[in-house]
Parts: sequence; C-alpha cells; structure tokens
Amino acid sequence: MIRPFVLLCFFLSGFSGLLYEVLWLRMLILIFGSTTLAVSTVLTSFMGGLALGSYWFGRTMDRKKNPLLYYGLLEGIIGLYALMIPWLFTFLIPAYRVLWEHFHPNFLGFTLVQFLLVFVVLVIPTTCMGATLPILSKWAVRQETHLGVTIGRLYALNTFGAVIGTALSGFFLLPLLGVNKTLGIAVAVNLLVALSIFLLIRRNPAPSVPQRPPSFSEKESGQSGTAALSPLPRGVIWSVVLGISLSGFISMIYEVAWSRTLSLLVDSSVYGFTIMLTTFLVGIALGSYVFSRKVDTLRFPGFVWAWLQIGIGVFAFLSLLFFQELPYWYLLLYRSLGHSINLLLTGKFILAFFIMLAPTLFMGAIFPLTVKIYASSISRVSRIVGNIYTANTLGCILGSFAGGFFLIPLLGIRNTLLLGIGLNLLLGLYLLLITTAPRPGLKWFFGPPVLLLTWIILWFPPVWKAPLMVSGVYIYAQNFDKTSRKELLKMYDPQNDPLLFYKEGHTCTISVHKSRRTGAVYMKSNGKVEASSKGDMPTQVLVGQIPMLLAPRLEEVLVVGMGSGVTVGSVTPFPAKKITLVELEKAVIEGSRFFDQVNNQPLKDPRLVLQVADARNYLLVTPDRYDVIISEPSNPWMAGVANVFTREFFRLGYDKLKPEGVFCQWLQLYKISPESFKTVLTTFHKVFPYVYVFQPQEKDLVMVGFKQKPDLSLARIEERMKWKLVEQDLKRVGVMDLENLMSRFIMGPAEVSTLTQGGRLNTDDNALIEFSTPKTLFAETEDLNARILEPYRQPAGKYFY
Repeated sequence: MIRPFVLLCFFLSGFSGLLYEVLWLRMLILIFGSTTLAVSTVLTSFMGGLALGSYWFGRTMDRKKNPLLYYGLLEGIIGLYALMIPWLFTFLIPAYRVLWEHFHPNFLGFTLVQFLLVFVVLVIPTTCMGATLPILSKWAVRQETHLGVTIGRLYALNTFGAVIGTALSGFFLLPLLGVNKTLGIAVAVNLLVALSIFLLIRRNPAPSVPQRPPSFSEKESGQSGTAALSPLPRGVIWSVVLGISLSGFISMIYEVAWSRTLSLLVDSSVYGFTIMLTTFLVGIALGSYVFSRKVDTLRFPGFVWAWLQIGIGVFAFLSLLFFQELPYWYLLLYRSLGHSINLLLTGKFILAFFIMLAPTLFMGAIFPLTVKIYASSISRVSRIVGNIYTANTLGCILGSFAGGFFLIPLLGIRNTLLLGIGLNLLLGLYLLLITTAPRPGLKWFFGPPVLLLTWIILWFPPVWKAPLMVSGVYIYAQNFDKTSRKELLKMYDPQNDPLLFYKEGHTCTISVHKSRRTGAVYMKSNGKVEASSKGDMPTQVLVGQIPMLLAPRLEEVLVVGMGSGVTVGSVTPFPAKKITLVELEKAVIEGSRFFDQVNNQPLKDPRLVLQVADARNYLLVTPDRYDVIISEPSNPWMAGVANVFTREFFRLGYDKLKPEGVFCQWLQLYKISPESFKTVLTTFHKVFPYVYVFQPQEKDLVMVGFKQKPDLSLARIEERMKWKLVEQDLKRVGVMDLENLMSRFIMGPAEVSTLTQGGRLNTDDNALIEFSTPKTLFAETEDLNARILEPYRQPAGKYFY
C-alpha cells in the first residue's frame, strides 16, 4: 500500500503545481500586463525555477538515504510559501512602478529587470516543484530493468495530475470559487501531501531506497529479464540529450501556434485556452504512460527515438492540413450540439484532440526513452532524471518565449508550425543516420525518403486561406445554419470581400476586409468583427464625443483601444493638449490605417502619444493624471479583455483621474446575459458615484462616470457642439443638434443606483464576467437587456440644465 499511496501524492503534486501556474500567471498579468513579453517573462521565470530545482536536486539526491523525507519537506515548503504569495505580490507593485520609471525606455534592460523581479519571488516554490520528479525517481526505481517504465509512469502520473488541475481550474474552480479560494485548495493539497508523507515515514522508518545506488547498464547489473541494450556511442547519447532540449523547444512552438489557431477557429475565450492546454497535456501523459511499458525492452532505443521525432513532424503536418477543414467541422458540431453550451464545449475538445493528440502522444514518449538512453552512461537515477528534465525544460523556455514573441509575428502561424515540423524531421533524420539500427543498411534505406519528405513539406506547404481562417465561425455559427462546405469556401473567397490587411500579431490575428455588397470596411480580431466604417459608426463616434462634451476640462485625455481609430479620432476635434492612446496589439494600429477616410487620421495628430502596452498595466505605472479616460475594449468574453471590466480596473481609472475627471466605458447589450450586464453596471457604479448612461444605438451603451457631482450645463455642451470640427464629426452619425444628442440619454445616478441594488461585483478574484459571458455567445439577449433598462429611462432634463 505504501507505493500506491506515494504515487497518489505525486499525482496531487502535479494537480497543485498546475493550479499554481495558472493562478500565479493570472495574478502577475494584473501587475505586469498581458503583453506577450510580460506573459513570456512570467512563464520563463516559472519554468526557470523548475529547471533549477530539477538540476540541483538531481545532482544531490543520489547521496541521500530517504528521498521521501525530502519530498515531504519540499511539498510543505511549496504550500507554506504559496500562502504568502498574494502578500508578496503586493510588494511587487511599488517595486515595479519604480523599475518602470527607470528602465522601460530600455527594452532589453527592462525585460531583464522584469524577469529578475518575478524570478526572485517565484524561485523558491518553483525550485521545489522542479525537484520532486528526480527525488521520487530515486525512491521509485528498484531495478535497472524497470527504469524506463518507472520513470515514464511517474512522469505520466504527474502530468495526469496537471491535466486534472487544468480542467478543474478552468471549468469549475475559478468560475465557482475565484482565485483566492482556488489558491487555498492548492495550498491545502500541498500541505496534505506533506503531512501524509511525514506520517508514512513515521510508521515505516526503514530506508525507502536500496542500500546501493542502482545501475542501469546490462553489463553492470547482469539482469536477463530484458533485451540487451545495443551499446550506444557517447556522441549518440549526448545528441539525444541535446535533442530533447530541442524537442522541448519545438513542442512549445507547437503549443503556442496551436493555441493561436484554435482561438481563430474554435474558441477565443478563457475556455478555449483551457481546452487547448488540457488536450496538450493529455497527449503528453498518455504517450509517456503507454510507451513506458515497452521502453525497457527496446534493443535499439536510438533508432526508435529518431522515429518518434519523425512521427511528431509527420502528424503535426497532417494536423496542419486539416486546419482548413476546421471551420466547417465546427459548424457541424454546432448544428448537433449548439443547443447546450456544455455539449458544445465537449465538441470543441473533440476538435482539439483530433488536431493535437497524435503528435503529443509521440512527444510524451520521448521523455522515458531519453532517460533510458542516457542511463547507459550514468548510473545514478536522480541525476539522470534531473539532467533530462532540465534539458527539456530549458528548451521549453526558449520555445515559449520565441514562439509568441518572435516566430509568429515574423513568420506567421503556418510557417511557425512548418519550422517546428522541419526541425522534428531533420532531428529525427540526424539521429537515424548516427545511431545503431536493427540492420546496418536500414538507416540509409530510410534516410533519403525522410529527407525528400522534409523537402516536399517545406517547399510545397499547405495553403493557408486567411479569409477562411478569420471567418469567426465559432461566434457567427448561427449565420451559417444550412451552409454547405462548398458554400462556406466560396463565401470566404477573397474575390467576394477583398482582404485588405492580415497580420498575425503578438497577441491576436487582425484582419481588415471590404464588403462588396455595402462597401463597408471592417476590422476583425481573431475572426470577431471589432469595428466598421458604417454600422458601428454611431457608437464609435459617440464613445469619443460624449465624454469630451460633458467633461469640464479637456487638457489631458487617455483613450484605451485603437480599433478602427474612429473613437480616438472623434477626440481630436477638441482642444486637448495631449491625447494618449494605449493599444495592446501593434497590428491593430497598422490595420487602422485602412479607416483613414472615416477616423480623422488621429495617428497624424501631433498631440497623440501612442503607447503599445496593456492598458491596465499602463494605468498602474503611469504618474500622469487625466481629465478624460475613454475605455472601448473588445467584448469581455474574449480572453484577457475581462480584466478591464473589473472593479480593480475601474478603481485604477478613478485614481488616475483629476478631481473633475470623466471616465467613459463602452458596454454591449448583445450576447451578454442580463445578470452579466447588471454586474458590469453595478461594478462601474461601485467605483464611480455619479454615473450617466447613454445609448448611441440600440445594441450599445456608454457609461460616463464622475468622481464628484458634475456641472452638466446644456449651454456648455451646445457651445462645444457648434465647434466646426466637432459639429462635422457629430453630423456624420446623425447627431444634428443638442436635442438629438440628449435623446440618447437613458438614466442618471439615481436610476443607476436603484437598478444596481443587489447586483454582484466583477472583481479580479471572482472574474464573473470572464467566465460567464462566453456561455451566452449564442443567446439573443439584446431585447432582454433593453427591457431591463426601459423602466429606468428618464428625460435628460432631470440632470442637465
């Protein structure tokens, strides 16, 4: 019973470790921002600690007599330290502000300082996490003939724990309990594991490992229970060790690219990322578990290792071929399962498994086989596992950083995948040619065909139909109810709606199209229409105009989100001294130039200061104070966007406003449940005591919040409306006079206070909007929300004079 009990503990270690990764990443993004650089820096710090722990403890544990004792101690340290993490993170904020002021103009210097800041905070728990696999490997291995199966199953078991941690955190724990309580569960699991291990040791004080370190070469052991290993040259062994580092690099390239692809075609919400990561880890765990059963009986492990790499490349290429079919497959799933959000999520899992399962199975098989190959030259199990795990993790760090920050923006998703495929095939080919084969001529028999296959794949890559890839079927599936595959392909032929711009940026894919039917130019982000030159114009203009007309002072203005540029362009007619524009994705700024005919060309305005940054992070660190802040982000159901709909974000805006300042927030009425709609309004009103709500057009609202009771002079508003450029800007969306503008007013502070009574707050902790809004993407909620507002409508004369 001892062995199954310890293995259960290791499963729980994987579970809690993944919870920490998810939770700490969420918490640190709120400090450092959600830019690709910030996220990569946090993940690099996390994985760097894992590599350090695996390497250090791998080199020291072989001299220890009771590895279970150290395992229990490390689990206890992780749990106790994790209890302090929220407190430690609060100290990061003032430190980060100081570092930002001094280093942010220097890209390399600021990146390094940011990494060191996170690494210092996370190094203790992540080092402890990285140490657990080499420590338990020392405890678990009893016979050299069982090395591969033992290490493979340990690795698989821990990864299965991570699978459960990913799925439970994304679908249940965070939506139901929030960040803090989920963190409490992870801490409780660690402390429970530590306590259980200590009790086990107390009841079984005998040494838990053999008196002499096991050896893993057949020559030393004299075991005959397995096939004799063919002696591998030292050059082959070290090529495999370096190869697993490169393999880790490639696997993270795939993970980043697959995540971006699925966000285009299957789901762009927080649930989409959970589906991708869960599927990826399932494949790794299954591959390690299944293959470990055979790894100890392989006569030619180097030869098999080579074919595993080739298999990864081949199946990754086959998945790339199927990407063009995913939009239609998603439509078929929606027609069958769309009546239930839970069934539809299950269907999305099926699509993700179809794309990723085969190559990730081969990835999972690589680890136990590499350990077995490396063991033929080193006879200490902790060092073996520690070195291999460290090499693989270092590759993963580089792949994670390079994939999102360099490769996709420079090469695009398809070519990034092709790079990974080519590296897999060439790595496999190299090992195929230098290692021992079952027959001397086999390597030369298979080598030329593999090289030819590599050349064909890279020279004749599959077509990437950009209009189809950004069709947005995952959100507009209702519009394709009876569309056939042929009709779908024809519908997104570039000759129908010309593709004016397409860029796979650091955080999302931006495209600009022109409708042949209406002549409208429209912008998409991950397939979701974000702005247009016709239908969205009233909202885009008035989100900029209304706060500028109401604000007492207009000197310093901050606009969150570029989009088409119409909103910030509607600010430029006013006599502001400085207009700061914060946009997360550089590709949006590039795409906005196709709206120059309708957006007043704000990028040419000398008063405009452009900040390519995370808006929340910018508000956290900037020392500036503003007269007007305008926030017009994307829909809150899209991953990461909900962070600018929380109480904490609104509070940041409140703190950065001057005493008479105005905060303007756009809010949709469509595809958001009445409960979520009321939650956003409640959260906004909780921060701003004086809230005035306008309705630019039927589907949108503009919430205007003041820190103190405003002077709402109609005479001043009318005077500003008569300024020539302001008047021209308003008239193009049908606002001809003051009466027309005031007809769009809905309610003031008294009505907002009544409406929001009993409403829930959306906070960084509970993330209500982030997890609830993706579930109403296909619900018709516009009329429901309009009916909620109807009883509270008031004439503008009640507040404006």
